[in-house]
Amino acid sequence: SFPTRRSSDLVMSHIARLRENTYCLDGQPYAISTHGFARDMVFSLVEQGEDHISLQLTDTPETRKVYPFSFSLTVTYTLEGNRLKKCHRVENRSAVPMLYELGGHDGFRTPLEPGETMADYAVTISGVEELRPYGMDSRCMLTIGEARFPLEGGRIPLSPRAFGLDTIVLDLEGERRAALV
Repeated sequence: SFPTRRSSDLVMSHIARLRENTYCLDGQPYAISTHGFARDMVFSLVEQGEDHISLQLTDTPETRKVYPFSFSLTVTYTLEGNRLKKCHRVENRSAVPMLYELGGHDGFRTPLEPGETMADYAVTISGVEELRPYGMDSRCMLTIGEARFPLEGGRIPLSPRAFGLDTIVLDLEGERRAALV
C-alpha cells in the first residue's frame, strides 16, 4: 500500500494513479480515483462575460471523504484574440497546510471545420525537440520509457494513434506554450 506519512512530511499529492487507489494522511487511509476527484465534479458558474467564464468547485462532505481539506478551486477561461487562456486559483480554507496537485487535462475537438481530418492538426510546444513517454512501474511510480519521438519544430501530429500513449510528461524548466495548429 501507499506509505503512511504525516501531513507535515508529505511533499506531494498525486496526479495519475495510486496503488490500490489509496493514500494515507495522518494515519487515515483515503480512497481516491485515478487523477483525483475534481474531474468528476460539477463546477458552479461564478462569473461569465463575452470573453471569459469562471467556474468553481468547493469542498463538500463527499469530497472530504477522499480529500480531507476545505478548499475552493476556481478555473477561469479567457479568450484573448485567437488564444484561450486558462487560470487555476486554489484557496486553502483549512486551518492546516493543504496538500494538492493540479493536472490540466483539457480536451479540444478536431477537426474544427467540415472536410478536415484530425491529421490536419498538430499541437506545438515551444522548446521541445522530442517526446519520451513515461509509464508506470509496479509501485505506481512514473518511469521513463526507452521510446523517443523526435519532433520537428516542436510539432506533435494529431492522429488517433498519437493518443495511444498513456502519459506524456514534459520535464522542462521555464515557461512553455502549447498551441493547437
